[in-house]
Amino acid sequence: MPGALTVSSAVARYDDRMIVTLLLLVGCFDERPAEPITEAGAESTSEATPAVDVLLVVLDTVRADAVGAYGYERDTTPHFDRLASRGVLFEDVTVSGTWSWPSHASMFTGEPPWVHGAHFAAGEDSDAYEADNGDATITAMRADLPTLAERFTDAGYRSVCVTGNHWLKRGVGLDRGFEEVLFAEQGERVTDHAREVILSEDPRPLFLVVNLFDVHAPYEIRGASWLRGRPDLTHAGAPGWLTPYLTEDGRKLNLYQGDGEANGMVAFSRGELAIPAEGLALLRDVYDGEVWHIDQLLGRVLKQWRGRSRRVVAVTSDHGEYLGERGRLDHGRSVYPEVSAVPLVVAAEGFGGGERVATPVQLEAIPDTLLELAGLAGGPRSLVAVAAGGAGPASIQSASWADALWAREIGAPHHLGERLYRVGDEAVVIRGDKLSYYRLAEDPGMTRDARAAFPERAAALAAEAEEAFPEAAAERLELTDADASALRALGYLE
Repeated sequence: MPGALTVSSAVARYDDRMIVTLLLLVGCFDERPAEPITEAGAESTSEATPAVDVLLVVLDTVRADAVGAYGYERDTTPHFDRLASRGVLFEDVTVSGTWSWPSHASMFTGEPPWVHGAHFAAGEDSDAYEADNGDATITAMRADLPTLAERFTDAGYRSVCVTGNHWLKRGVGLDRGFEEVLFAEQGERVTDHAREVILSEDPRPLFLVVNLFDVHAPYEIRGASWLRGRPDLTHAGAPGWLTPYLTEDGRKLNLYQGDGEANGMVAFSRGELAIPAEGLALLRDVYDGEVWHIDQLLGRVLKQWRGRSRRVVAVTSDHGEYLGERGRLDHGRSVYPEVSAVPLVVAAEGFGGGERVATPVQLEAIPDTLLELAGLAGGPRSLVAVAAGGAGPASIQSASWADALWAREIGAPHHLGERLYRVGDEAVVIRGDKLSYYRLAEDPGMTRDARAAFPERAAALAAEAEEAFPEAAAERLELTDADASALRALGYLE
């Protein structure tokens, strides 16, 4: 199809690690006493017992270190922090794919990208740099894996997705199982749609996914206290590096635009755009303003959700964002903590009272966790047992794949994928034949490669990683011209 984007689908095998599950009584997370519900493992709720409503909110592109509950000193997330004081906060959460498509697919299937298939895939990594076509290649989520929405729908739920993220729109692939998918460009409209769904009189229990997309670049300059009256964010007072990236109306900082062939993201990655330290600090200020804004939107959703009588809520993010660290901007093409570490809080009656769980976990635990807390059949990755002191996954893994577009526009190392493999307080990152080794107890941010001092440990962990990302071949789909155009504006496609 002329103008269409080729996409592929992959099939792989994966061995589940079994975790002992804990049966809990669940409901609302306020002071009212819990009402009994069916035990975990039941396929339907009793006629005499109201079902549990389930809300999953994705604060798109929010990195963990931008959230107050994770130690950030700036008051960016009062609503998230308040929920964390009543729920269970997971302090060490890693996504297995660092952009919207693979990460949401993991949240919906409970599998990592090398199993569910949704990720960049420009062919063999070594060939991606030589790609000469205009389209990036993206693989599709496997059709044979049941989704969280399908599981809830089959259990009699009304399953609805309200989103500002184009990857979740109807027809792209992540919509499978949702009875309704409501899309809006602005976060305020997303919350309006969510309010209408929450207040509707449908008698069925509700499974609602809300994606708040506003933090994703391009960044709007919001009304947070640290951004008010800033002359360096106006056309009259902007520093020279910033001028080409302020939109004409002065409302946005858009690094996807530029005054030459390359946009700001590409120019920075090529080394052609020099942003000084104070410029990167300004960029962080604007990003933090977006986080503050999205937390205000979260507050609106949670206020309405409190009206549901028996409820579970989880709030997380699909990935973080580079803001100049490691010479990078954007996300999706690397696996370091700036893009792979995300916030996660889960709250329900009988589950949470301000507890903090330090055990490292992965985001694909969400489906099993929400199903168990809803009194349905959960699964081996559920965080209910982890919150009660049980073991987490044996290893923590994250992956990025070669991106033909960035390989062509920027060059190395974007012609290669990247793998993070972590066991305990040790981690390796592998990109092609480059191996980096980190000791997280003394270097949690993974900024100091210790391979030279511990070559044997680095080699041993790398050998384990070689077998930890099984993957198979792919088939191809197509995105419509309209979807491709929308995703192109967000920097995913050429």
